[in-house]
Amino acid sequence: MTVRDDPMVTVDVIVVLYNSLPQVAAEVEAIVDAVVATEHWSLTFVDNGTGADTEWLRLRFGNHCAFKVIKLDNPGFAAGCNRAASEVTGDWLLFLNPDALFSRAARAQVDETLRRVQPRSTLALSMVTAGRVHAGVRFLLGLWFVDAGMDGKLVWGPSGGAGLYPRKLFTALGGFPEDFFAWGEDADLAARLRAAKVPCSIVDVRLPHRGGHSLTNLKAGQARKVRLLYRNRLLVSKRNNSRVGHRVFSTGYFAMTFLLMPKNFHRGALSASWAGLFDAYRMFRSGYGKPK
Repeated sequence: MTVRDDPMVTVDVIVVLYNSLPQVAAEVEAIVDAVVATEHWSLTFVDNGTGADTEWLRLRFGNHCAFKVIKLDNPGFAAGCNRAASEVTGDWLLFLNPDALFSRAARAQVDETLRRVQPRSTLALSMVTAGRVHAGVRFLLGLWFVDAGMDGKLVWGPSGGAGLYPRKLFTALGGFPEDFFAWGEDADLAARLRAAKVPCSIVDVRLPHRGGHSLTNLKAGQARKVRLLYRNRLLVSKRNNSRVGHRVFSTGYFAMTFLLMPKNFHRGALSASWAGLFDAYRMFRSGYGKPK
């Protein structure tokens, strides 16, 4: 990569909250500190919760702080990201989970990378979750999406929890699929980026990441996550694979779900897993398919 002589690129950071505060107060305060300290970065929070997060931000930072808050009636993580992306004007979009600890040092490393990266590319920021270092999304055998490890293998696209996209490219590709609601929307976009031959590079900042903060001790929330993940894996396949590829994936996925019934029963996810599969098949019967 070569250093460009362009003026400093602008970055809009987008953080979607869902009844996240004060549980992740330290991380949110760090994000605010890192972003508002520089002129070419901007920060937008999306409050998908009850409004308590908006009130916490107001009490902590006051009404005249250097970030924007968008209050929505919980249309989902994907839609929240898309809404914020439609209201900003920066060259790049950085989506951050509110429980990822983003520092000034990380921001400086991103700035340095943006001076070198090609404009038509994406960047996956590395994170450390439960001791595991990962960055971005990849597909195993071209079918099964996973968090990509730091093993030198191909990364298809950034994670929605710590990823940079050129704003115009993100918009041109349709952003995140809003009917996913949450979980898997970044994998779907990664598949479209891969098909469009858009490369993804890693920025190794190793952001400490709690993971699952909005679902802690919420049995209904855990069940919803399982249901959406089981559904959305099929949606990603339907939207991005060939007819034969999708048939192979869905047949294997059904068989895997059957074999995992004892495990899912013991972790209280049996009903949610099958409900997710049937949700997907109902959508397929209604004509759901590849994005237009």
